[in-house]
Amino acid sequence: MYLAPSPSWRRRFALLILSSLLLAAGCSKAKKSVPVSGNISVEGKPLPSGVVTFSPDESKGNTEKGAPVGTVTDGRYEVKGGVPLGWYKVTVNTMMPPPATDTMSPGGKPPAMPSANAPRINQKYLTPASTDLSVEVVENAAPDRYDLKLTR
Repeated sequence: MYLAPSPSWRRRFALLILSSLLLAAGCSKAKKSVPVSGNISVEGKPLPSGVVTFSPDESKGNTEKGAPVGTVTDGRYEVKGGVPLGWYKVTVNTMMPPPATDTMSPGGKPPAMPSANAPRINQKYLTPASTDLSVEVVENAAPDRYDLKLTR
């Protein structure tokens, strides 16, 4: 003989599933992303073009995976999709990949070339280990919070 589950059993099962989902949502480690943009200059002049990368700063507790990237155009940059909250080491690169050619460097890779209109910047800005640009991405940031001032 088959006995159908009682309505109270169904309610308990639904409550168990709902509780599990709420608990899982509460334990999620995904951080909120916020818009990040700013002005970027080299010794007071707008940087015409380049790439800005936000690398999580583990020394300040940021264990995010990945490094959000923004593009620089006419002294302004924006990171599409935002950046998770936390501390970041910021790097800037004005080197652009060369056009496709058959000539390669001895290492088998074409050498990077400065963007046609990009001024020289200090090489310390190229890697997270050497950059002195550090920012904390926060909610409701002031308009100039993420402005970057570079040297040659």
